[in-house]
Amino acid sequence: MHVQDAMCAVSAIVGADHTLAQAAARMVQNNTGAAVVMDHSLPGPAVVTERDLLRAVAQGLDPQTEHVADHMTSRLVTAGP
Repeated sequence: MHVQDAMCAVSAIVGADHTLAQAAARMVQNNTGAAVVMDHSLPGPAVVTERDLLRAVAQGLDPQTEHVADHMTSRLVTAGP
């Protein structure tokens, strides 16, 4: 089995400066539980997940004002196809 056998197309992309609410809307729109974060200030892609959004809300943070950059995972392990 190769990595490409389990890969899927990226369906949701957000910027690090988007709010968590905007990221959630993009994930719902694309029926996915995570979004790739692309930003020129980042050394590479990052990811924000449903779990990141839930954690922020559970901490009492406002998804309308919290930015993706403060909740994303930027140290990703990647593999080629």
